[in-house]
Amino acid sequence: MKKNINLRIIVGLIISLALLTWLVPAGRFDMAGLAVDQLNPVGFWGLLSYPLMEGVQYFLIYGIFALAIGGLYGVINKTGAYKNLLDTIVKKFKKKEIWFVAGTVVVMAGLSATTGATLPLLVFVPFLVSIILLLGYDKLVAILATVGALLVGSIGAIYGFTNAVFFRQALQIENVTAGWPYALALLVGGVALIIWYVVCYEKKKKSVKKAELDKTDTLFYGGKKTKKPVWPLVTVFATTFVITILSTISWVTLFGERNAELNIFQNAYEWLMTYEIAGFTLFANIFGRMSVFGEWTITDITALVLVATLVIGLLYRVKLKDMYEGFVEGVNKLAGTAFIIWLIYTILIITVYHPFFLTIMTGLVNITSGFNPITFSVITTVATVLHVDTEYFANIVVPVLPMVYEGINTTHLAVFAQSIHSFVLLLVPTSVVLIFGLTYLDVPYTTWMKFIWKFAAALFVLIAIVISILTSTYSMLIFVLVLAIICVVCKKFICPKLNFKNKKKKK
Repeated sequence: MKKNINLRIIVGLIISLALLTWLVPAGRFDMAGLAVDQLNPVGFWGLLSYPLMEGVQYFLIYGIFALAIGGLYGVINKTGAYKNLLDTIVKKFKKKEIWFVAGTVVVMAGLSATTGATLPLLVFVPFLVSIILLLGYDKLVAILATVGALLVGSIGAIYGFTNAVFFRQALQIENVTAGWPYALALLVGGVALIIWYVVCYEKKKKSVKKAELDKTDTLFYGGKKTKKPVWPLVTVFATTFVITILSTISWVTLFGERNAELNIFQNAYEWLMTYEIAGFTLFANIFGRMSVFGEWTITDITALVLVATLVIGLLYRVKLKDMYEGFVEGVNKLAGTAFIIWLIYTILIITVYHPFFLTIMTGLVNITSGFNPITFSVITTVATVLHVDTEYFANIVVPVLPMVYEGINTTHLAVFAQSIHSFVLLLVPTSVVLIFGLTYLDVPYTTWMKFIWKFAAALFVLIAIVISILTSTYSMLIFVLVLAIICVVCKKFICPKLNFKNKKKKK
């Protein structure tokens, strides 16, 4: 299966990192700065136990979240209304397909930038993907317009808690929206680039068999069409969407301690959980362990998805047997995705327990005497590949930066690190959001890279321009120009000669 390509890449990375810990000493960071420590290799038993112990304890929930999404759409297919909903939307956008794609990109990127709900919004990716595929686009466009848009939103995050706020809090910046004009420029420019790239791709597109729509997969096109109404499904979808957004916005950070009385969600939560009838805390016992809006984690979102699944099944009076079959079908569809996501976090465990990255960082920092955008970009890239979760990247890597680069503007560091980190997640196989899209649609990572590299190059130029203006240093632009010249020279002079030699050998 095509999914095995993505799985082999992740397993290969895990084994390679384990071997690297035998060659590269662990690093440490203290008051004296970065320093090289002794070897701290991964043992054979440790390599096997990490995913089974720490992986299950801390990160299995991300795999369960993916399975819950599969189960949701498996049950939706049994309602008989999903196909009606998809066909209605597709019919409305007939001959206006690009407007739906553009709207999807704007909404997904905008929500990711302002709420930070990059992972939770994956719940709605299968629905949007189905429409994009039925509108005639291939899987590559579907991934770029949904998953790609979410990551572009993180590049230009303005207030998202798990992207913009994380980075600023890690650098002890009180104003969590500091540098927002530059982030906004990255957001608007990134969204425009996606839409432009899709338009250009569709004009020049050749048939890509690996990315074509498989119409035997009911999760893509909604199953059989019936006369059942779509409004209950739309209502549950809309409610789930609103709760997802409201529950992931950091209201406490937004209002602050001084304006705590304005936080209606916190106040409502406290009233609800303390409300008593004859000394019995009614709602606290009914709901049990429930987080306040603004503090929901992926565990809470998973519970929300399961509740939405049950409600949809009940509203459409789906038989218990059919509901079970649909849920299992959906889970099976996302089983490979969940397994790979769970494995990806093993890379993070190795990186945290065996901090060889700090040694690599020490070597890169010492290349230049002070802050340099190019070496900083390389450090951020390597750190992103190894620290696969943005929260861990922000809490482990980012706080070290102002101590390494003394006197650097922390707002500049926040915007710079945020943009490069999210940009890399658009390209590397250790990106949970990207791998969700690739494995769900059964697109090999190699096929994605062949499709995305030109867009990535244009996006990197945009980042280089914005960062150069932000930091008033133009080494990144010079670096981009040098790379562009090298690529042009290779394409014009070296590649034709290589092709000639290959043809000669064939003859």
